[in-house]
Order: sequence, then C-alpha cells, then structure tokens
Amino acid sequence: MSQVKTSDTPVDGRLAMTNFSNEYRLHDHFNLIYLTVIVSTSLYFLYVSTDYSLIGTTKIAQDNHSKDVFLLLFAIVFQYFIVDSYIIIKSPTCVMVDPTNEKSHKHQQIVIFHHIVSLAGVITTVLPPNYHMRWYFGILMTVESNCIIQLIRRHSKEGSLVYIIFNFLFYVFWIFYRLILFPILFVLFIWEYNRYSLSVKSYYNYLVLAPLIQGFIVAFGFYWTYELFIKTLRSNVSFVPGTADGVGIEKKKI
Repeated sequence: MSQVKTSDTPVDGRLAMTNFSNEYRLHDHFNLIYLTVIVSTSLYFLYVSTDYSLIGTTKIAQDNHSKDVFLLLFAIVFQYFIVDSYIIIKSPTCVMVDPTNEKSHKHQQIVIFHHIVSLAGVITTVLPPNYHMRWYFGILMTVESNCIIQLIRRHSKEGSLVYIIFNFLFYVFWIFYRLILFPILFVLFIWEYNRYSLSVKSYYNYLVLAPLIQGFIVAFGFYWTYELFIKTLRSNVSFVPGTADGVGIEKKKI
C-alpha cells in the first residue's frame, strides 16, 4: 500500500477521496471480514462455556472444548491487533476519511494506542486461572459487532433503507456497549482482581492490569461518545467512528 501525498498540490475533498479511497475501502473490507470472524468465534465461545440455566453465570467445570475455543478466540484477536496495527503504520491513510485534515492524522495515533492497550488487555485474560476473566473477554469482544454495523452503514447509500436500519442499530449498539456494558465490566474486573488478590494474599499481581486497561477502554468510549454526540453538533463535520474502535473526521459532502 502506497501512502498518498497531499502536500504537493492543493486538492479539494473529492480529489483527496479519489486518491486514497482504495486503501481506505480495502482496510474496511479487511476489518469487515476479520471482525465478523471475531464476533462469531466470541459468540460460539460464550455458547459452549455458559450454562444458560444460570443466566450470566459461567460453568464451574471447564471442559476441553471450551478451553480450545477460547484459545482459538485469543489467537484470532491477538493476531488481528498485530496485523491491523502493522497495516495502519504501513499505510496511515487507510484510517483517514480525509488525509488533508490534520485531525485525521491524529486519529491514526489514537487507533494505534487503542490497539496497544487492547492487546495488553487480551493478554491479561489468558494468564489468570480464573475462568470468569476469559468469559468476560468473550463478552467484551462482541463489541466488534458495533464496528461491523458501522462498516456496513459507511458503505451503504445514505438515505437508503439499509443505511437507515444500520444507522439506528449503530447508535443502539454504541450506547449499550460504550456507556452500559463496558463500565459494568470495569466494575467486574475490579471485583475479580480483588478476589484473585485475596487468594494469592497480595494485591501486587499481574491481574491489576485488567481493571486498569478496562478503565482506559471505558475512557476511550466516553471520549468517542463526546465526539459523536456533542462535538458533531457544534461543527460542520460529520463524525465517523474509525475502523475498529476509532474516531474519524469526515467533511460534509459538497
């Protein structure tokens, strides 16, 4: 993927879009496929590891199949963050809705930082012997369904029935995950950290990373919600959540 040079000659929004749209769209397609695999694997893991007669409670006994599915999910998610980070570093314009906009360049750095934080969070789930952390991880990764909805909306004709449906679903899923589920999981991670600390008789252990990282993710969620609902209303730009979990700035259509 080649980077787009925008500083040599003045370009308008349409020409900039033409220059880099292939990278942007290819990256969206990559994410649409990869994130669909992640969400599907997460749901399957939750299905095989949950006793639905005890709603929201994981099985006490872990069977080998559940462990295998979790390791598969862990490997897929770990690989995704590595590969996607490499793509974004190699071709920054793939996450820029408008490469002539300075905020789009800042967006690349935000996405990379988010990926690093998320990757650290993924690692903390595989280390504890406590199975609940892995189950919470399965729930956490279903958030990518929000990104899949956003990607479908982004590539739908504005005003069409498909666009209207997925635009509505995007906001519903956004509020559910970013403002409700993520803060709840933050509290549960603190509880799990405290429980594990009591079992090892020390609060100085690696599981402290789980609530800290989830705290960062919750903060990201509130920041992007501010961008989504507040700043968009005050400016002449439209907010587009970046590929995976980021923030993009898009010029109004001209």
